[in-house]
Amino acid sequence: MDSPSVLAMLLTTKYVDGLPLHRFEKVLGRHGIDMSRQTLARWVIQCAEHLQPLLNLMRDRLLKATSSTATKPECSAERTRSRTGQPILDVGANRRAAESAGDPF
Repeated sequence: MDSPSVLAMLLTTKYVDGLPLHRFEKVLGRHGIDMSRQTLARWVIQCAEHLQPLLNLMRDRLLKATSSTATKPECSAERTRSRTGQPILDVGANRRAAESAGDPF
């Protein structure tokens, strides 16, 4: 029963749709599938163990990429007030000012 498509549906339902396993167990039961929550949990754990090397690789690449660009921020934020006096956070204010002044950085 634990085919790749069933496992993909289980992980999508749990992590993308946010459906707890006890509710997914009831959904399966309404469709005539008797599947215990413990079995579903075991499948989630086994999938996590199989996907851990991929997660480690993604994390390492992300950390490597951000460490090389961390010295120079892409944009900044500036606290200002609107015309009505409401406080606003203007993201990219310094970047727009530099672009209008002809400075590419």
